[in-house]
Amino acid sequence: MYKLSIYYLCKGYETTGSIENKRGRDRKPKTSTREDSVNVRFSQKKNDISSREIVKDLKFNASALTVCLIIKNSGSISCVQRKGQIHLKTKHGNDLGLCKRAYFECFTILGQCVLWSYKSKYDLFGSEKRKRVWGRPGEALKS
Repeated sequence: MYKLSIYYLCKGYETTGSIENKRGRDRKPKTSTREDSVNVRFSQKKNDISSREIVKDLKFNASALTVCLIIKNSGSISCVQRKGQIHLKTKHGNDLGLCKRAYFECFTILGQCVLWSYKSKYDLFGSEKRKRVWGRPGEALKS
């Protein structure tokens, strides 16, 4: 340690009675503790909501990154929730209506009418099958 550092530690101990750093003129928090608790409760009620949607719904004057950090500091983690497993159907029957013509032709070329059902992890129709949710560590994800 430098001599100057030791000097300031001794000086701080004389003035305050402890060596801990005093709360200085740092940046004020962007949100109050009440807003923080509202964010955390909202993320626990609707665990599949993103931080951008929380900002939009609650009309906060803070960025989505700030809301995300508030939720993470409360002990929640951001997880990826997966839906279902891959289901292969080798015979095309009623599932033919689920596939678009272009995808069906592509699958017939690749492997004799192999159709993917609606529970597939592959994104055939533009709907996302994986979503980001808020949860506690060690807690089972709700489907």
